[in-house]
Amino acid sequence: MSESRDTPQQAEFRASCRRWLAEHRPEPPPFRLPEMAIEVMTEAQRDYLCAWQRRCYAAGLVGCDYPVPYGGGGHTGFQRIASAEMSRAGVPFLLNVIGLGMAAPTILHHGSEAQKRRFLPPLLSGDEIWCQGFSEPGAGSDLASVRTSAVREGDHWLLNGHKVWTSLAHFAHWMILLARTSPEPKHEGLTFFLCRIAGAKGVTVRPLIKMTGEAGFNEVLFENAVVADDLRVDEVGRGWAVAMTTLLHERGAAESAGGGGGASLEARVEGLIALARATRRGPGSAWDDPVLRDRIVAIAIRAEGLRPVPQLLRLDDRGRHERDPAQHPGRAHPRARQVEVARRGARVAQPEDFGFGAEEELLRASARRLFAERAGIETLRARVGRDAAATYEADPPPAGFDRGLWQRTVGLGFAGLAVPAEAGGAGTGAVALAALAEEIGRAALPSPLLATLLASCVLREAEPAAAQPWLERIAAGAPASLATTGGAGSWEPGDTEVTAEDQGSGGARLRGTAHFVQDARKAAFFVVSHRSAAGVGLSCVEAGAPGLAIHPDRIADLTRDQAHLGLDGVAVGAAGVVARPGTGEAALRRALPALLTLVAADLCGAAEWQLQATAAYARVRTQFDRPLGFFQAVKHPLVDMMIAVDRARSLVYNAACAIDCEPDEALRCARMAKAAASDAAAFCSGRSVQLHGGIGFTWECDVHIYFKRQLHNQHYLGDALTQRARLAALLAAGDRAPA
Repeated sequence: MSESRDTPQQAEFRASCRRWLAEHRPEPPPFRLPEMAIEVMTEAQRDYLCAWQRRCYAAGLVGCDYPVPYGGGGHTGFQRIASAEMSRAGVPFLLNVIGLGMAAPTILHHGSEAQKRRFLPPLLSGDEIWCQGFSEPGAGSDLASVRTSAVREGDHWLLNGHKVWTSLAHFAHWMILLARTSPEPKHEGLTFFLCRIAGAKGVTVRPLIKMTGEAGFNEVLFENAVVADDLRVDEVGRGWAVAMTTLLHERGAAESAGGGGGASLEARVEGLIALARATRRGPGSAWDDPVLRDRIVAIAIRAEGLRPVPQLLRLDDRGRHERDPAQHPGRAHPRARQVEVARRGARVAQPEDFGFGAEEELLRASARRLFAERAGIETLRARVGRDAAATYEADPPPAGFDRGLWQRTVGLGFAGLAVPAEAGGAGTGAVALAALAEEIGRAALPSPLLATLLASCVLREAEPAAAQPWLERIAAGAPASLATTGGAGSWEPGDTEVTAEDQGSGGARLRGTAHFVQDARKAAFFVVSHRSAAGVGLSCVEAGAPGLAIHPDRIADLTRDQAHLGLDGVAVGAAGVVARPGTGEAALRRALPALLTLVAADLCGAAEWQLQATAAYARVRTQFDRPLGFFQAVKHPLVDMMIAVDRARSLVYNAACAIDCEPDEALRCARMAKAAASDAAAFCSGRSVQLHGGIGFTWECDVHIYFKRQLHNQHYLGDALTQRARLAALLAAGDRAPA
């Protein structure tokens, strides 16, 4: 996270961290330190790093967010700051990374009160080092196949088995361990323990020598090792659930309890950019090479996308139970006050889970239910994919419009979701809009709803008094669309081929062509950008205005129509001008983060459908007497699809939250989201066709509908390459890596 997201209290804490680290940086040791904690081999390295962790803990830089009774600082949101500042300062890393990143959150969530008070303080201080006992010679990726047994004898358990690839076991005092306490069923026969390692009878630690000659891993053997029952975590047979908590925190390493030092991802990206600028290549630097620059920006986007996706977002459509809506989503007004504060230019702290809460979940569930009932896959196929010849040879191309469904979306308040409350809308923020846009993409909705949301986002950045009547029309049910792009498709605000002649009394006469107009034949009016000697302005033009011609484009996407508008002396009165010449480009730039984010959310929703549809097919399609999903050559691409979708979704909601809470970060975050979502869409589209086999290339297979929608959205408002090029310019201007 960037410093701009700090509250005043967090900013003060950040400053104190910097001061302390500057004043107490340890002297370099007389020996080499490895790159990471799991490669620490010698006692001298261990003692040096443990002493440093104790100093950091005493200064309040470790365990900041843990409760005070368990040795923590009792704060909220302080640990990420301390960890980031330690990494930025380049001080040594903390040795107890497994304890901080895995054992501590597991004990906090599942441990008894006695376990929390006994184990967390020395864990946080580094006085006791922890290791993890999950993998076994016969149970690596298949964790539930562990064979290490725990047999109960009175008030204790006897452990027998073999753990392997155990980092830090040679220095560890304790191990978090998964053992089998009953043979069947597979997942329910596991129990989670805290096991003494150092000096424990029946426990043998053996180093595993890597090809480099270093001993970074160990194997641990248990021969009737005694573990007291009060060291069992949670109930007998609940080990799998506890282990899932451990693994949930594994990717974040030590951020939850403490960590930092070494080089953070942000610092590594900053260093990479600095290196590229300093490295000479011909007349310029390596940073001037567009291919290399694109690769560096892609790394920066991946680093930003490593922020964990909140549970509410990750599991929303993967088997999660959906509750019935408790209230009308249009009246929920998610985060309305907070969003209005941000729009006035004031920064507010970014909320937990990107601000995605109960109201956003209600909105999403309502949209999903409506679209499933009125626009499910059977309905979608019948509307847009019934006949290939008619679809591609009809002149003009088809532009199906389910007006009944549109009226339902209007009645539920979806069409006016981006419209301010004073104009009759919900006035919701970008997080709620992203949730709706994701459901639009998931349903591949053949509706002007997305185009109308985009038009609303531009209008609410225009002159309020002039835009209000048009926003009121949207809230009342009038579809709208943007006509703001020139034929070159640069997607930059101000790129328009429409000219405006001043007609006096505040009106204008428009001439030229507006391209890439979405759902043009469904729109009641268009938001048109135009240029004059005074600069770019914005006007609303009725679909039936004299001099306006709608020329349909033939596009791949079956779920929407696109057109270019010919404007031949279209007269616009003063009431139609929503941004005077010279102010329109700024309004478009203010709206751009929302436009990019909503299209990226649509891409994520459609990619999630592709993932789910392909996984479902892999479960039922059989080859060699087994479901396709049995084979790793199919499993792995499906997991890669899921990772791509989750990474892009994390960036989408990060961007939406930035729009709501910190507008100065919004454009950077939105370009990252659009780049990642476009790449995820391309990857998921290719895999969905490939994993369906030959049927995936046929018209009768529904994946082609989503494939074509994704292809369209990847390029709309700029593809991934375009976004990364713009991001490179932002990085160069800000002289920093993405936060």
